[in-house]
Amino acid sequence: MCIRQFWIQPRAAQLLCVSLKSILDDAIHQVKFYAAADAQILGSFTDEAKIDELAAVSDVLTVEIEHINADAYEAAALKAGIPADPSAETVRLIQDKYAQKVHLKQHGVPMGAFQQVENAAVLAALAEVSAALALNLPQADAHTTHIHRSGGTR
Repeated sequence: MCIRQFWIQPRAAQLLCVSLKSILDDAIHQVKFYAAADAQILGSFTDEAKIDELAAVSDVLTVEIEHINADAYEAAALKAGIPADPSAETVRLIQDKYAQKVHLKQHGVPMGAFQQVENAAVLAALAEVSAALALNLPQADAHTTHIHRSGGTR
């Protein structure tokens, strides 16, 4: 069986005699960690053509990180007629940290307090305060959907 994916522990795959192919993000493709993969596709995790290229030579399409184009991931797996695991629906859920927290809480996972913030002015003010106090918090952007009580934005 040949499993190809965006990212996997190469040594574990070698021990299982699993063939690896991976997409290497242009910005990090020189990392030695990926040298254990049988082949690499240089490109971006968000590039539809690269995801299609990977799916076309794969038996299973999978990801380790959520920073991918979930629509392209889903479409590539469907076009190639192969399973995608995790599903694109799951990837979309973990891309939206507020939705992820709501989902986990609904399923009984203990969660710290969180609050949805939809007001762009409030998000901008939080980013400004964070920068002014050198709190080293993630910058608020269009994807920021909630605030932890501890003050960090996600």
